Amino acid sequence: NNRAPALFLSILEQKSTRHGGTFVKVDTKSYKASQYDHAADTYNKAPLSQRSKMIGGHEVQRDLYSAFLIRNSNDTYNHPDRLKCIGNFDIFLDMQYRLLADMKRSGLSMKQCFGF
Repeated sequence: NNRAPALFLSILEQKSTRHGGTFVKVDTKSYKASQYDHAADTYNKAPLSQRSKMIGGHEVQRDLYSAFLIRNSNDTYNHPDRLKCIGNFDIFLDMQYRLLADMKRSGLSMKQCFGF
């Protein structure tokens, strides 16, 4: 239902802290992960229907790339750390390509998220 995302985040926060992890909330509206391009250091708004974009000459899936940017945030979690992004981008690309290949090979379709 409508409250499920909030409940999920609450449970995730409890489990993270209980097991010694950290939990940080990111203001996604001001962070603008779906608009940022770390290679060009620019923001470009794209329609929600656009499931992928080009970053540094590589096609990336929008939601996976947004998660990558948040994972590579600065210390205050209000903007991606561009140097971290540059240093970790090849690892992200490898993981993304393997995930998408595994999904396609297994017949797992998530058109609303991945476009296939």
